Amino acid sequence: MGARYSYDEVEFESTVTDNTLLSAAICATPVEEGGFGLDLETCNFLEASGAPFFGTAFGTWLDDGSLVIDALDESETDSSLDGKIAIDYTPNDDWLIYGSVSTGYRGGRFFASAVQSTGYLFYVKPEELPAYEIGFKGTMADGRFQLNGAAYYYDYEERQSLVLASAASALANVPGSEMTGAELEARWVPAEGWDIVLGAAYIDSEVTDPLTTLPSGIPVDGAEDFEGSVLPRAPEWSYNARVSYVRGFGNNLQFRGLVSYDWTDVQESQLAPLATMDEHENLTARVGIGSQDERWELAIWGKNLTDNENQFNVFEAFSLNQYIGALAPRTYGVEFKTRF
Repeated sequence: MGARYSYDEVEFESTVTDNTLLSAAICATPVEEGGFGLDLETCNFLEASGAPFFGTAFGTWLDDGSLVIDALDESETDSSLDGKIAIDYTPNDDWLIYGSVSTGYRGGRFFASAVQSTGYLFYVKPEELPAYEIGFKGTMADGRFQLNGAAYYYDYEERQSLVLASAASALANVPGSEMTGAELEARWVPAEGWDIVLGAAYIDSEVTDPLTTLPSGIPVDGAEDFEGSVLPRAPEWSYNARVSYVRGFGNNLQFRGLVSYDWTDVQESQLAPLATMDEHENLTARVGIGSQDERWELAIWGKNLTDNENQFNVFEAFSLNQYIGALAPRTYGVEFKTRF
C-alpha cells in the first residue's frame, strides 16, 4: 500500500510568427542578396501604418524578419493524490501470485511545437489512469527455469494524445479510452553460462469517448472514425527472444556472446488517418572477448541483420503530409572499451 501527492505548476509563453509573407522576405533579405535591405524599425513603422505587403497592425518584427501574429502567456496549476493497494500470495517457496489496484497521474502541459495559431496552444489537462493488474512469478527445475505472467486493465481518463486538427498536429485530451493486455516471459538457464529469455505481449486497446474538436473549436481530422479505434503505440502482438552465453578461459579472459530478436505488430503512432506503422522486426548480435573483471573488451556487433525497412515513427502533419522515420539498415561495427 502506498500513496503519492503531486502538485504541478506550469508556465507557458509562446509566440506564433509568420515568415512566409512577402513583407517578411522584404525585411529579412539584405540588399547584396537582392532584397530591399530595410531595417526592422522601418518595417515595424510600415507594418503599423498598414502599408502594402506589411501585414496588419497587430504584430512586431523579430530579428529574422518574421512577423508576430499571435501570442500566448498562461500558467496553470494541478494536483493529484494517487495510491496503490497490492496483495501477494505465496502458496510455496517457488510461486508468487499478486494483484493490485492503483491510480496514476500525468501532469498537464502545453504543446511546445510548431503550430499555425494559438488555437493549438491550449492547456492539455492532466491524464488520470486507474489500473488493475494480476500476475504470477514462478521458479522450477531448481531455479533454472522462471515463468512470469501478468494481465492488466487500464481505464484512461483524459489521455494525452497527438491528434490532427485542420491538417496540423496538436496535443489534446481524449476523454475516454481503455487498454487490456497480457504479458508472458520465460527464462531458462540450461547450463552454466547460458541464458535464454522468451517473451510475448498482447494488447487490446480502444477509444471509447473520442475527441471531436479542440478546446479552441478547431475540428479534429478523422474524429468520426476514432470511436472504437486502437490507441497509439499499442501493437496487438509483440514478441522477443534473447540468447546469451558467457564463458571464462585462459588467464582472466572471458567470451561473451548475445543474439536478440524482436517483432512488433502493426500500430498507430498518433490518432490520425495516415499514421499507421508497418509491422517490423530487428535481429541483433554481439560477440566479444575481454577480461573477466570487465576492465576491457573487444567486440564485433551487427544490428538489423535481416536488413528490414523498419519504421519507428510515422505521423501526419501540415496539410496531410506523411512523415516516416526508419531505423538504420543492416549495420556492422567493431568496438573496444576499457575502464580505468
